[in-house]
Amino acid sequence: MKIAFLSMPLSGHLNPMTALARRLQSRGHDKVFIGVPDVEFFARAADLKFVPFCEQEYPAGSTSRAWGEVAKRHGLDVVLHTTQHLMPVLLKAALEHLPEKLAETVPTKKQNLQLDNNRPLKQNKAVDSRSAL
Repeated sequence: MKIAFLSMPLSGHLNPMTALARRLQSRGHDKVFIGVPDVEFFARAADLKFVPFCEQEYPAGSTSRAWGEVAKRHGLDVVLHTTQHLMPVLLKAALEHLPEKLAETVPTKKQNLQLDNNRPLKQNKAVDSRSAL
């Protein structure tokens, strides 16, 4: 099965996703990591194929500038800033570019999109991330 992984461009999200992708790779699944350009380092370090998207909205180096503001905030202010300022921009860009990128990257009928640390969204047959490990 070909599996595409998509994660928030933050190490706390990328580390478990790359670990899951590597585990599935070791079991013979064809996998690819799709992300903004700054995610490439994490994917390549885990020996995963990487395909960039949202390059115009998030050019290399922009993640730390955009998301670095979160480190200066505390408690509920982190949630508010993230949901009101950061996520809408990322979500809009992802919804615009992801369908085409998926069609190019995972063009088979047996495919799966694994979003962040949530349950997979199946297009044909899903892999339950809890049982994959």
